[in-house]
Amino acid sequence: MKRNKRLKIWDTIVNHVINNKKEYILVTLLFLVGIFLGVMFINNSKETQLTEITNYMQQFIEKLKNTQNFVKNFCKIKPKVVDEPRVHDI
Repeated sequence: MKRNKRLKIWDTIVNHVINNKKEYILVTLLFLVGIFLGVMFINNSKETQLTEITNYMQQFIEKLKNTQNFVKNFCKIKPKVVDEPRVHDI
């Protein structure tokens, strides 16, 4: 039964990709062009621009880490919020 379900899901995914292959090709092409242009931009940047880009990326990564910590902490308190609803007086 599990195998039939997996095959059905796999067939659905394959059919979706086949039916929308133009969109997938376009998105892949745009993604690759973006990577190429980004590499060209970085290679042609000056020293000050490289330090600014490096600082920006480091700050972005730190914000992602903080966001992940927030999500982990929120998941810990979420059951308490859901189990103990409060009715506020108007």
